[in-house]
Amino acid sequence: MTLSTIRIIGLLTLECVCSSVSSAQRSVTLLEALRSTLSNHPGISIQEQQVVADRGLELQAASIFYPVWVTSLTQQRSYIPLTALDQLTYLADGYPRASAQVLTYTDLNSSYTKLEPNGIQVILSTDANRSEDNLLDNFGANRSISQFRIVLPLLAGRGRDVVEAADRAAAVEVNAALLDLNQTISQLMVNTAQSYWNLVAAKKFLKVAGESVERGAELVEDTRALIEADQEPRYDIHDASANLADRKSNQIAAEQAVIDARWQLALNMGLKPQEMTELPDAADDFPEEPELNTVEISNQVEQLCINAALQNRADVLAARKRQDSARILLRAAKDTSRPRLDLSIGAGYEGLREGTWPDKYLTSFLLGGRGPDLVGTLTFTNANKVLARGKIMQAQAQVSSSQLQTLDVERSVSGSVIDALFAIHNSLLRLRNAAESVIQFRQALAGEQKKLRLGAGSIISALTVEDRLTTALTEFVSAQLAYPAALAQLRFAMGAIVAPDKSVHTIDERVFRELPQQLTEPKDAH
Repeated sequence: MTLSTIRIIGLLTLECVCSSVSSAQRSVTLLEALRSTLSNHPGISIQEQQVVADRGLELQAASIFYPVWVTSLTQQRSYIPLTALDQLTYLADGYPRASAQVLTYTDLNSSYTKLEPNGIQVILSTDANRSEDNLLDNFGANRSISQFRIVLPLLAGRGRDVVEAADRAAAVEVNAALLDLNQTISQLMVNTAQSYWNLVAAKKFLKVAGESVERGAELVEDTRALIEADQEPRYDIHDASANLADRKSNQIAAEQAVIDARWQLALNMGLKPQEMTELPDAADDFPEEPELNTVEISNQVEQLCINAALQNRADVLAARKRQDSARILLRAAKDTSRPRLDLSIGAGYEGLREGTWPDKYLTSFLLGGRGPDLVGTLTFTNANKVLARGKIMQAQAQVSSSQLQTLDVERSVSGSVIDALFAIHNSLLRLRNAAESVIQFRQALAGEQKKLRLGAGSIISALTVEDRLTTALTEFVSAQLAYPAALAQLRFAMGAIVAPDKSVHTIDERVFRELPQQLTEPKDAH
């Protein structure tokens, strides 16, 4: 098999592959692509699970305020062997002969504990027990104890700021996690929009490459005609043919770039593995560019956009939330340096009924009561200064760290806004100059082609101008891509993709097609 045959087979195989890939596609609009990302992208689901996990931590922190019921039932029967002397002693005292003392004990205990957000603790408890034995108490004794107790913290451990600190900090963290989720959604939306515009650009690059191949083929035919007319030397055909082969190679690379762009769009849309065989195609074109004089990058515009970003960016708001959470925990840490002084006040009564019948056991709460019993306890516990100092140091460091992180996020966001603003301004300038370049190179190529047909030009000059036209067309597509890419980055930097504090979102395609109001109407926005 010759080398040329191998090349022909390779080209035919590549054409078949490209043809099969092109046939398995479906056109989607930008809005459809964005909706697919919102519905299907696993990155959103992963972040949603983080929100669920943080809600679980919040429930755990709040669980200390939920009442706790504890109930236990004990039934015990014990045999205590008696010595011969003990048996004779009991017999002499009138007790029946027995080789062992049999003790039967039944106990039903129930307690209720409730911690209030201000630190007060309420405790209710009841206990009913029955005891009997075969020697000393054949009749059985039923006793009941009912108590109510309230514990009042007088120093440490009192007040909502301290007692509810973990619960409130966990709730703030849930809100921060929701903001993280919305920031993730915004980033994924921008990724989808960028990949969509990249696909639009890749298709335009392919069109430029195809037109370049067509012009190259025409140049080869014109060169052959001039050679046959003895107006050009025969070796010029090699320059023209080599140039055409190079353009075909670029066209093949452009075809692969389209496939890569479609695959990336499918990935950002969150398509499932079985859906990857039908890669999406872009149905929309680039957004319409605004008039250049509507984009004025002044200090006023910059400040308006930065203010909007600091108010709406979910990551900025999340950083501030975590700063609040750290402050809440710091207040609780400082409380540990204080000693505890708890006042416990309680009251209750005890009941007694004799007998082995069940009603005697159950009614001991209501009948035979004595009391009330009153109790007051003052408990002092000194503070562990070393432990408290360590907790305060840790909490203060967390506050400082959260403040620095917030400042760093705000700096980064402000810088990204400025960068995106100038990217939009410069992309429009670039687009204007790129369009002018294409116009001039088209005219230059027409002149070179005319000179070549008249025998006054050269193949090298025509090829040079042709290549520069192709470069200008490629640059024009790149300039077209730069504007929506910069617009998406500006919208993301300003936090305008999705609402930062909402759990359900609607997709507004205009954020990726239209300039923010701050750029078009800065005075009204101010």
